[in-house]
Amino acid sequence: MNITRHISIDDEYVKKIKPYVEKHNGNFGAAIRELVYQAERYSPRTNSSAMELSMFNWMLKETEGTLVPENILDEFIDPALINSIGKLEEYLNRRFGELDWGINLSLKYDSDTFPSEMLVEIIGSPQKIKFTAGMLYYLI
Repeated sequence: MNITRHISIDDEYVKKIKPYVEKHNGNFGAAIRELVYQAERYSPRTNSSAMELSMFNWMLKETEGTLVPENILDEFIDPALINSIGKLEEYLNRRFGELDWGINLSLKYDSDTFPSEMLVEIIGSPQKIKFTAGMLYYLI
């Protein structure tokens, strides 16, 4: 459904939006939609916190070798919602993307519900790979 609205925006804000408008080939509506989407991603309602990348990397270094406790993982992903390895892979890749972790996860398996063999490929920085592998240890 398209609803046409007339809005007025000061030049200062139009300049800030300009890179998004250019990205969407002059489509101002698409630029606004992307900005709204980004605002939703960083909303405190999503049960997450933003932090500087350097602080995040420091935390990863300090906790290296420590597995994430199951109760913490259950807050990150409700195990009852994932009933297949494919859905788990899809969910984690989407979540990592939302959090801008720079992690890409690929799971190869012989059965979607009860695999007897699985190959896990994690692409990203070494610290984030180790952290993600620790998470997968409990989830798989």
